[in-house]
Amino acid sequence: MIGKLALASLLPALAFGQYTATYDANNLPATTEEGQAGTNAPSSTTSAYGDSSLGNTEREVVSWCLKSGYGTRLIPTGAITGAHFVKTPTYLQFSGTLAVRNGPSLLNIPQNDAGGELDPHGADGLGNPIGGLVFTSAFGGGLKQIHEWNSFIGAGYFCFKVCDEVEGAPLQCQHIVSLDSSVSF
Repeated sequence: MIGKLALASLLPALAFGQYTATYDANNLPATTEEGQAGTNAPSSTTSAYGDSSLGNTEREVVSWCLKSGYGTRLIPTGAITGAHFVKTPTYLQFSGTLAVRNGPSLLNIPQNDAGGELDPHGADGLGNPIGGLVFTSAFGGGLKQIHEWNSFIGAGYFCFKVCDEVEGAPLQCQHIVSLDSSVSF
């Protein structure tokens, strides 16, 4: 008998092995999934989670980046207080700590937010956030869409991982929390 965690680990590879859409970063449609609240067009607006935790709003979050020009919000100076970077032949991972203060953080995350998981699939296959796309040039060959990624973020911490398009990528960038909420770490 396969244990619940082992089965949950296999599900991403089985359910999401084939990708039906690949987008050109320079020619994105306004939306990529039905129910997408935002647009893929570059924007300079900011977003606030208000009094709701990230886990309750992960369907409609905004993108943050260290560089301008990608349609994302710029991470404010001082928001990241520690960072760690890992690069392997098949994935990149950025993790670290975020400034914690009274009230929302510099990234508008409530101070006691336990966080949430963002990934391209979500429990229903539409993604968290719905229509969320990730592009990188880190694996060579110019800017390309990454189909397997995950991000965990909450008050005081973050972890973002992107996996190259190689066999086993769904196992390298698992998103089992969206598939089985009983999994705990």
